[in-house]
Amino acid sequence: MPNIDPVRTQENASELVKFSLVSTGTYLSTKVLLRLVKNPVLLFGTGLVAGFYLHKNRQQIMGTLLAAKEQSTQFLSNKSSD
Repeated sequence: MPNIDPVRTQENASELVKFSLVSTGTYLSTKVLLRLVKNPVLLFGTGLVAGFYLHKNRQQIMGTLLAAKEQSTQFLSNKSSD
């Protein structure tokens, strides 16, 4: 009877759960997007909600984008110096 490594089994189960979540999310987002494209009123409403959210939170969004830009330039400069 082969030895079963519980740590390896846990890692495999974790990867399977991650893959399942990504697959389910992809499937559901595709269905929602197709439904939005088929109905112009829903598409327009979604655009209004997204525009309102972006306008309301533009300072926070810009701050997050600037922080990500700074982190990526630091990462690239550290990577090139190695």
